[in-house]
Amino acid sequence: MKMKLTKINAVSCLALLCIAALLSGCTGTQKGALLGSALGAGAGAIIGHQSGRGGEGAAIGALSGGLLGGLAGDHIESNQEAKQDAYEQGRRDGLREANVGGSSYESDLK
Repeated sequence: MKMKLTKINAVSCLALLCIAALLSGCTGTQKGALLGSALGAGAGAIIGHQSGRGGEGAAIGALSGGLLGGLAGDHIESNQEAKQDAYEQGRRDGLREANVGGSSYESDLK
């Protein structure tokens, strides 16, 4: 029994490391789509199993979860980009106002 649990733990850890490696190079939209697909497939399989159609439920759940996850990831990513742009614009404006005595700090921004 102990050997079986050790193998399951090792396989689980390996799977988590593979997922982490795959997600490290993804954009926010891709991460949202992937995670949404996984959650949707799981939920769809559980719900579909109750009606005797687990495979169909998993497929429908993965598709809808992927679409919704991708949309959510894209929305979050675009909000982060807008915040970064606003921060950089405010920083540029603040440095222009701090230009005292003829010295210029704008070369630091480029």
